Amino acid sequence: MSVLERDTPSLEDPTKKSNEAIHQNDPDEDRQEGEPLGDDDPDNDEQLDWMTLARECYQFSTTYIDTNHRKRWEDGIRAFNSQHPQDSKYLSSAYAKRSNLFRPKLRAIVRKHEAAAASAFFSNVDVVNVSAENDGDPIQRASAEINKALLQYRLSKSIRWFQILQGAFQDAMKVGNCAARVYWKFEQDTKGNVVHDKPCIDLIPIENLRVDPAADWSDPVATSPYIIHLMPMYVVDVKERMTRKDPKTGRPSWKPVPESVIRNAVQTMSDSTAIVREKNRDDPKDTENRPVQDYTVVWIQRHIHRRGGRDWEFYTLADQALLTDPQPLEVSTWHGGRDYVLGCAILETHQSLPSTMYELGKQLFDETNEITNQRMDNVKLVLNKRWIVKRNRNVDVVSLARNVPGSNTMADDPEGDIREVNWPDVTASSFQEQDRLAAETDDLMGNFSPAQNPMKGKLSETVGGAQMMTAPASLITEYVLRTFVETFVDPVLRLLVKLEQCYETDETVLALAGEKAQLRQRYGINAVTDSLLNKELTVRVQVGMGATDPATKLQKFILASNTYAGLVKAQIPGFNTFEAGKEIFGFAGYQDGKRFMTVDNPQVAQLMQMLQAAHMQTMALQKELNDRTQDNQTKVEVAKIAAESREKSSAIAHPQSLDPMHGHVLKAHELALKHEADIQKLEAELKKFVLEQTAKIGLERAKLDLKREEMHLKAKHDRKETRGS
Repeated sequence: MSVLERDTPSLEDPTKKSNEAIHQNDPDEDRQEGEPLGDDDPDNDEQLDWMTLARECYQFSTTYIDTNHRKRWEDGIRAFNSQHPQDSKYLSSAYAKRSNLFRPKLRAIVRKHEAAAASAFFSNVDVVNVSAENDGDPIQRASAEINKALLQYRLSKSIRWFQILQGAFQDAMKVGNCAARVYWKFEQDTKGNVVHDKPCIDLIPIENLRVDPAADWSDPVATSPYIIHLMPMYVVDVKERMTRKDPKTGRPSWKPVPESVIRNAVQTMSDSTAIVREKNRDDPKDTENRPVQDYTVVWIQRHIHRRGGRDWEFYTLADQALLTDPQPLEVSTWHGGRDYVLGCAILETHQSLPSTMYELGKQLFDETNEITNQRMDNVKLVLNKRWIVKRNRNVDVVSLARNVPGSNTMADDPEGDIREVNWPDVTASSFQEQDRLAAETDDLMGNFSPAQNPMKGKLSETVGGAQMMTAPASLITEYVLRTFVETFVDPVLRLLVKLEQCYETDETVLALAGEKAQLRQRYGINAVTDSLLNKELTVRVQVGMGATDPATKLQKFILASNTYAGLVKAQIPGFNTFEAGKEIFGFAGYQDGKRFMTVDNPQVAQLMQMLQAAHMQTMALQKELNDRTQDNQTKVEVAKIAAESREKSSAIAHPQSLDPMHGHVLKAHELALKHEADIQKLEAELKKFVLEQTAKIGLERAKLDLKREEMHLKAKHDRKETRGS
């Protein structure tokens, strides 16, 4: 057997039949070289039968899913609902009277993962980070701030983000994938009043979204030649769409369809996966028991097909009739891209629809249930004995079977006609084997249970030991969350930002977002315009490794912040502190620490702060010198006034004719005071000169350091450009 034959799974090969089902009779098969392709011209409706194309794609996708994926989806849903698989022996008649318990191990694991997701995504109000492609452009930074504020407002007010996020994560673990459509909902009533004008995220059951199985596993939505979205709608709503006029064309939004065609479409679909999801209850979308015809559910199909390198969109009534003419996708979606997201929580290379959580540990789950049920049967046999009774003897067999405590069993010859069958009690090996299976399941699923700890009383009794034991399980949980973020959450938020950039016209919402983003205070922008919104942005969810434990996350953040602050203070020459900060915060579980910094280079920011501090110190010294100079001048004036007062008093008491020496004494005293004032003034001027020179030297030194740093950054940038060219 060749390697290819040995590694080929039992599933159908999607690359072999996907095109065969659609193009069984290719009209271009006998085409000569150079002749135009008739059916590849999407504008030629006469040559291309869109309804036939849609019907064939739908039938092939349904057959492929029923053959290869539907059973494993239903098994995953049943395991989540604590039910055995449909083909389990415990559902057969042979095990009708046996123990058929199903241990809800998978449900417990999924609930723990959901709790970890809620802690990681919703412990911080500001989870979403929107950054500009060019941080040096203030307009792009302002656009990033306003789009972030708009996104935060819509996620908290218009969209049930918690239910959608947690529901998508649950779907990804139950059936392997989660699907959503991100679009802008705009509706008006008959009077022209706006009823809905907001972005929407619809979580789609995986069986209601069809992509080609041969699409690229890394991005099946973008690479699939077609997408089919099955949408349940009430008949009354479908008829209303057929009569409501499109404000752009003035014609009905959907083509009118005869009543007989609608009745045929109602009877064309029955979904076993939906019934399993309802825990074997009646499907709420089933039309069999609905008395009101207008409230019957009919399935509408939204088709997106790539023809001639362009995506075309149209709607059909089940697989019966076209409801709209095909039109380019960019007509209904401004960004021109497909508005669907297909995510997962488990990566499997080269498989667009990966395994479910139940498939990973199916054999472990089965063995756990097997041991549990056998042990329960054994316990019941120990407590309620089996009896061997001779055939055709006068024995009360019903009383023996009931085994009621305190009851009487009638028999003619008890010792000869009845024999008790003893069963040994359950041994400890059964419980030990169950513990080993539970431990292996926890290792595989990323679950940690103290009850399954094999080292009780030793390592787990200390705080550090417990953290060491939970670390591997937490790492797997964080990896599952990271996979979910990269494949689902980030693409959904990027589509939301594109919708906000194009369709957001609510002046109240824009004003609130602008006020929250502080556009006027930070960027001097008074109004939110289309040119401000439509900038290239990067949208990320701030959920990194280590986000499931808030206490550990806080410790890592404090450690990273202190380490980064130490590097900034050290000012190592030629050391790129900004890149080191990104690395430090990356080790702490964040994607980077850029959102914690006001500028890209902390050394430049520190030099600017030093310059500002030196300038403030110079201003303070100048004020102190002015105050001292004014104080000295005041003292001189006071001394002059005192001298003149003493001189006048002396002149009155002792005229010059009686005391000729007194005038010389007063003159000498005045000269001494003036000399003292001059000396104080010279000292103040000298101190002022020294302080000014010291501050000037500090400013020059800071300017030289800043210039040296700028030259270093410019040289590094030139080296990058040279290397890139």
